[in-house]
This record gives sequence, C-alpha cells and structure tokens, in this order.
Amino acid sequence: MEVSLGQVGLDASWCRWVACFVSSPAKLIDNIAGALRPGGLAIFHEYSDYETFRFMPIRPALEKFSHEVMASWRAAGGEPNIGRTLPDLLRAAGMRVLEIRPLVRTVAPTDYAWQWPASFIEINVVRLQELGRLTTTEGAEVLREFRAAAGDPQSWFTTPLFLEIVARRPL
Repeated sequence: MEVSLGQVGLDASWCRWVACFVSSPAKLIDNIAGALRPGGLAIFHEYSDYETFRFMPIRPALEKFSHEVMASWRAAGGEPNIGRTLPDLLRAAGMRVLEIRPLVRTVAPTDYAWQWPASFIEINVVRLQELGRLTTTEGAEVLREFRAAAGDPQSWFTTPLFLEIVARRPL
C-alpha cells in the first residue's frame, strides 16, 4: 500500500532514524517535501557512518553484533548509512539543504546516554537470533561483553555517527 501525506502545509517536519529503515528513501523525502508549506523546514537525523558503533576497549562479539545489525537492515531493504545520500535525495525533491552537522557521542557507563546501547543491544540480540544472524551462543557472548563493558569504569561507547540535515522547501 502506497501512502502519501499530500499537501498538508506543515511549517516543519522532523525525521529521526526512519530513512535508514525504508526501502524507498526517495519516496519518504518526496512525501515530506510535499507536506511542507513553501518555506517549510525539514530536519533529519540519520546515520551516515554506522561503523563508528564501537566499544573501547574493542569487544569482538559487540563488533560482530554491529556488523550483523547493518547487514540485517540491508537485507530488509534499508541502508544504515542513508545520511550520505540524503542531500542528493533532498535536492531531487526540490528542497534546499541549509546545513549538515555531524553528531556523535562517546559515553562512559555512568553517562545517561549509556541507556541507548543497553536497550538497543538487548532488543537486537533477540531480533538477530530470530533472523538467524546470531546463534544463541553468539547472542550470549554479546550480552556478556556488554555487561563487562557496563561494569568497567574504563569502558567507553561511541555512538554511530549521524547527520543532522536541515533543508527548506523553496518559497
């Protein structure tokens, strides 16, 4: 089923970590652009270098986990590094890119942002096992490594690099 937002006349839209999962990011961008009023803003937060998902010290099972996450998104028609192509897709939809800003954080287990990898890893170990991309043993090792990282005050996690892209629909 194809969905169109139509001409809603929105002042702004915010799309965060959606384009990386859809099979037609161009259609998503076209819909968003069409829903904005002339002069309306579209703000995107999308991954552009998912490979920066990294624990320090490096933990091999968590490295494999990250690669399997990316492979599973691609197998489902998504693209983990979609941020790299968004500027061209926005221009093709008639939008003017105003700003592109890279965002990445490196956090310790005591930082509130550590909750993101905690919940993401727990949920996606199960998902990857259901997809046959991780065995039960591999999933247990991912969780063991994460618990070790969470308990180590010298451990750090770097989020996947994403881009904040601001574009305007011309007047």
